[in-house]
Amino acid sequence: MSGRTQFPHVHISVRHSGAVVDPFAPDGDRDCGVDVENTLWDFQLDTPAGGLISVGFAIDVPDYDSVKAGTAAANVLSADAPIVLWAFAFGAQTGDVVSITINGPDGDLFQTDDVLTRQQALFMRAGGLNPPENGWAAGTYDGIVTHARDGVELDRLTKTISLP
Repeated sequence: MSGRTQFPHVHISVRHSGAVVDPFAPDGDRDCGVDVENTLWDFQLDTPAGGLISVGFAIDVPDYDSVKAGTAAANVLSADAPIVLWAFAFGAQTGDVVSITINGPDGDLFQTDDVLTRQQALFMRAGGLNPPENGWAAGTYDGIVTHARDGVELDRLTKTISLP
């Protein structure tokens, strides 16, 4: 992206005879496109088109700042509180699908497919449900989040948590 990215990335600087050279456009064409015939790279860099940074369970939908800071995840669940699975991701394109699935000790609990409506460098999604009348069963709960584009899975993360 040659300087036009808005998500976590690495800055590099290439210099020749003291002058900064863009390795994607060494002749000075700075339109931020990549001309594969005129580059300093020996091979095309394989960069992810989008993906998941982290996923976690919580007892309610966490705020974006706590997800971004890495403080949103619960360590254990409560039998009488909601179960929410959240995902923090990058590289959203219009039409991408984020799928959130929660499975419990008694089987499937929750599944949703969220079709994204706009391009975003960083984003979060969450889904879950309230406890049944007699509370959640003790045991292991698994969360699965996928990020897909045009039917192709870009990334998948899973998270497991216990309810004592």
